[in-house]
Order: sequence, then C-alpha cells, then structure tokens
Amino acid sequence: MKKLILCEGKFDPMTDSSTPFSKIAVITDRDNRRVSSIRDSFQSIFKPIITSAENNVWKSNTYTNSFGKQTSVDFLLLVIPHEKEGALESLLLDAISENTYDKVIVDKSKEYVDSVEPHALRYIRSARLKLKAYLGVSWAVQYPEKVFLLMNEQIRSVKWEDSKVLDECFSELKNI
Repeated sequence: MKKLILCEGKFDPMTDSSTPFSKIAVITDRDNRRVSSIRDSFQSIFKPIITSAENNVWKSNTYTNSFGKQTSVDFLLLVIPHEKEGALESLLLDAISENTYDKVIVDKSKEYVDSVEPHALRYIRSARLKLKAYLGVSWAVQYPEKVFLLMNEQIRSVKWEDSKVLDECFSELKNI
C-alpha cells in the first residue's frame, strides 16, 4: 500500500507545551479497495489518536496524550482517485484527458498497452503495472525527448556489448 503522510506540529512558547502533530494528512491509492476498508485500516494504524476519519474531509480527533492531557489532531484521509478504482496514475491520466487533444493520445496509448499486454506479461504482471504503462506510453508520446533523457540511466545500464544485433550493425567499426 503506497501512502504519503504529511504532518504539521506546533509549539506554544507561552505555555511551553507542544503537540507533536496538530494535523495529519494521509494520501493513498485506492487501487481496487473500498474507501471504508482503507479508512478502517488507517484508524486501526493510528489508534487511539485517530478515531474519526472520512475520505477527503478534515476530521477533528481528540485523545489523551501520555501526560494525561486532552489533545486534538485534525486528520485528512485522501484516497485517490475519489470516485473509482485506481491510483495516482489514474488521476493523472484523467487530468491529461481534460484536454481533448491529449485525450486522444491517452486513449490510443491505452489501446496500445491493452493490445501488447498479452505479449508482455513479463513486464505487465498486474493491473498496477498496466496503469503505469498507460501513463508511461502517454508521456512517451507527449514528451519523447524528455522521456529519452529519463531513460539515459537505463540505457547506460544495459550491456550493449552482448547484443548480437548491435555487433552485426557495427562490425566494420572493429576494423578501425
């Protein structure tokens, strides 16, 4: 389960007291889970501090800290996307698709990934990886130069000297 947890604390010099966290925000992928299941999981993880959570709503939670003092913390659970199964990649694809020109690219990229998936099971082993492929292909079409720059590390990690295709192509250069 991927998640991003953001916290904000405060310190009051007048009372010399601090609250470790006054706000906690958790951002997590929905994947194929129900929001209620995700909510219950985080309430269990943060128990007894977080007893009330709702998707995309700041909820105030009161608890007794280790000094016996009533303390409150605001909690935000942000499950993405809000209304359907998926992950951050789904949200980004939806955002890209708001532009009608780019929506065609996203749709064609999805079609391509769907058509190649049966032949690429070594690489696209799960729905999560398929989502990443949708986004990756869309970005590769939209920004081919930038994607190539990002692949530079991958390119450098391949043992090109073991490639028969490259060896044949550049075989005459061995005679230099």
